[in-house]
Amino acid sequence: MSNIPFVHARDLVKAYGDRRVLDGVSLTASPGQRLGLVGDNGVGKSTLLRLLAGDEEPDAGTVSRPPDCGFLLQELPFGPDSTAARHRRRAGGHQGGPPAVGRAQRADGA
Repeated sequence: MSNIPFVHARDLVKAYGDRRVLDGVSLTASPGQRLGLVGDNGVGKSTLLRLLAGDEEPDAGTVSRPPDCGFLLQELPFGPDSTAARHRRRAGGHQGGPPAVGRAQRADGA
């Protein structure tokens, strides 16, 4: 496992109205490292993932990540005829990074 961070978040803050769901969260993930987010419903796990992936911006704090970083939702909002490539492009390709598209094509056997 590499010591070079793949994703690094520092002092993340996110609120929805008056409800602060993240308050000073920091996290570093290295390539190959496995992490788990555990907590009750509504405590900010999905919000943290959206911030790490770049789908939302934090109210304060910073996130560093590769341009093709993303995540797949537990419940996919796609039809049964969708392909792994489409899911992967949505997860990592929203930043426009060609590496995500290449990996998605390989996942579909292209």
